[in-house]
Amino acid sequence: MAAIANIVLGDSSQSYTGLTAGTETSYTFAPAYAQAPDVMTWLAPGEDDTIDARHKVTLSVRQPAKGSQVARVTAKVVVPVMDASSPKVKVGEGICTLEFVIPKRMTATERNRLWGFAANLLTGSEISSHANADGDANDYLWDGIVNLHAPF
Repeated sequence: MAAIANIVLGDSSQSYTGLTAGTETSYTFAPAYAQAPDVMTWLAPGEDDTIDARHKVTLSVRQPAKGSQVARVTAKVVVPVMDASSPKVKVGEGICTLEFVIPKRMTATERNRLWGFAANLLTGSEISSHANADGDANDYLWDGIVNLHAPF
């Protein structure tokens, strides 16, 4: 059996709010543990040994159950929220979970199209043509997430 490889992910290749100034930091997620034969978790290196402070990626594949016609592939990204005054204390998590439901009869072209639409949605594809708060002609899906102020 082949070794499970690292995953390298960038945190932001586009600046939606000016917070990242268009720069990207790459993180190398190393295989950490398997919870089951079809579930694997990777962890990014932390600034200290606190596992709670490490970013996490989990992928799972569920084959069709008896009588079912679909497989499910789930990807989950977790970004810990650490206490500003006590950086070893986790106070929450930002979580993104994606689930791909793949019918047995789905063609490679259809799977590719599903993947492409999801990837483009997550990479800031234009989703509307009205001006946003900073006057741009196009609005991006993540403006609402990154610029979320209320009720915080």
